[in-house]
Amino acid sequence: AFHQTARLPNGAYLVIGGGNGALLLPVASPTCEIYNPCLRVFQPAPPMTTERTLHRATALNDGRILVTGGSMTLGVPISTAEIYNPATGQWSAPIPMNSVRIAHTATKLNDGRVLITGGSSSFVLNPPTSTNYLPIFQSAMDTAEIFDPATNTFTPTVNAMSAKRFGHAATVLANGQVLIA
Repeated sequence: AFHQTARLPNGAYLVIGGGNGALLLPVASPTCEIYNPCLRVFQPAPPMTTERTLHRATALNDGRILVTGGSMTLGVPISTAEIYNPATGQWSAPIPMNSVRIAHTATKLNDGRVLITGGSSSFVLNPPTSTNYLPIFQSAMDTAEIFDPATNTFTPTVNAMSAKRFGHAATVLANGQVLIA
């Protein structure tokens, strides 16, 4: 549960990470599989360098797959990204992001860069069995950053969003602007 899927250049799909399905007490996984829709079979793929759930995956224009943020087991936030290269079948070393982000969006822009928006900075409950979810809602973020695949770096945007958000949606409009709702 809470895994991500991205289409590979050969038409197969990379199924990435995820967890046990418990939103507030997640057990994250680094495992990956490749699904071949022609043969209707899954095969193992190399695991990510970091276990992730509630992360995002974006297919880049050059065929690589960018995986950003998410949380480790028990909601520990992640402030890195990593890239799967289908040509080599390998994951990159972790790439630092400007912020930890859980349940954020990652939207590929028309120029190939990726806009990362919002998310939560923590899904940790104290104690882990608590039903007080207020700290999670209070950790929602209004910041954004842009990933440049030419340099494999993240740069913060100049302006924040008008509201703090996590679990939101984002899409590129015909004019190139991004609608966040």
